[in-house]
Order: sequence, then structure tokens, then C-alpha cells
Amino acid sequence: MRRILYYFLPIICLLLTDCSRKMIDVQSSVKRPYFVLEMEKADLYFSKEDVLQEAKSEIENEKRAETGKLLQDAYEKVKESNFDTLSFPLKLSSDVNDDLLKSSHLLVYLTFYDLLKVGQVRVHNKQADEFEDKVSYKYEKTDLGQRGEVFYLNDGTEFYYHAIALGE
Repeated sequence: MRRILYYFLPIICLLLTDCSRKMIDVQSSVKRPYFVLEMEKADLYFSKEDVLQEAKSEIENEKRAETGKLLQDAYEKVKESNFDTLSFPLKLSSDVNDDLLKSSHLLVYLTFYDLLKVGQVRVHNKQADEFEDKVSYKYEKTDLGQRGEVFYLNDGTEFYYHAIALGE
């Protein structure tokens, strides 16, 4: 009996680990105009309408007046803008002078995690050069106490880590 447990215990642990992933059905298309958030292993496509709707909710819940004003100004600039596709990296360089790009990046950065968690995104796997129909994520805690969520493509490749709490 011990021998059986010795062989099957690692398999059971592996199965339990994989089962801890939560699956997200992502969109098969995104209504134009849209933003493309460029990451190392995946590009995330968000409709302007979804970003503005989520940003409005975030702005209404903002407690600090200065931050609320900054977000509202960015919201108005993006809402009034006319573009088909706007692409930018996850981390925008500080020497960018384009106000629309800065405002768009601020709103997408503010909302993309929430939109990703509910599947209001289209995900392009750069390595496979194809769009995903599902992504997954799981909660992770490190030995130093940092907690976060790790997002994966269909092939198991990690494409984003979202820190929730920092450890020591």
C-alpha cells in the first residue's frame, strides 16, 4: 500500500495544482475602436467602449480629488478621440509626449486587470501567432509572503503576473 501511495501522491498533487486554475472564456472579436496592450508573450485587445465603461466606474469610486480629476481628464480626452487602433506597451516610456497615448495608457492600465478577469478581452498568443479562446489564472503565494495571480495562455505559458500584496 505504501508503494502505491509513493507513486500516486505526486500525481495527485500535480492534478490538484492544475485544478486550482480558473478558466476564463475570452472574446473571439473586439469591437472597434480598440486598444492593444503589448506584452512580451501576448497582446491584449480591449474595446474602447469597455475600457471607458470600466474607467467611469473606477473614477466614480475614487476617493482622492486630485486623482479623480486626473482620471476624469484622461477619460474625457480618450472619449473625444477618434482612432481605429491604438497600441502601446505595458510600461510606457517617460519620454512619450503624445497626450492621447498617455491618457489611453492610463485608462487601459487602470482597467485591464478587471477586464481580463471577466474575459472582456481578446488575447493574441505571440509565440503561436494565434488568438486564444480561453486563458487561465491561479492564485499564488511565495515563501516571502507575496501574493498574486498568474495568468496563462492555453499552452500553459505564463503571460502576466498581477501582484496583490507584497511580502517582506
